[in-house]
Amino acid sequence: MDYKCFGDAVSFDTTFQTNKFEMPFAPILGTNHHKQTIIFGCALMFNETIPSFVWLFESFLQAMSGKHPSTIFTDQDAAMAAAIAHVFPNTAFIFFTVKVPELSLSATLNMAATSS
Repeated sequence: MDYKCFGDAVSFDTTFQTNKFEMPFAPILGTNHHKQTIIFGCALMFNETIPSFVWLFESFLQAMSGKHPSTIFTDQDAAMAAAIAHVFPNTAFIFFTVKVPELSLSATLNMAATSS
């Protein structure tokens, strides 16, 4: 239900945190109408290669009944960009080049919504 209503813009960032096994944690997040962060899905990834990202995005797409997000906000990663272009060919992806810790996901997504 959450993704169906609020999955137009999602955030994906594997630099969030790694665990003791050096496996990147990959949350797929959005924001609701109360400006609260919501989790659509997540994964622990073995590596950050194109096939790994393709698997993750195809699995996510299947779990979300085939609904593609309109926009994905993510960090700059060539493998991730290639996988997004492959799995979500009509989805716009916006790269963050600078991490701003004070800027919450909700604020970021709201700024993007008001600027378009």
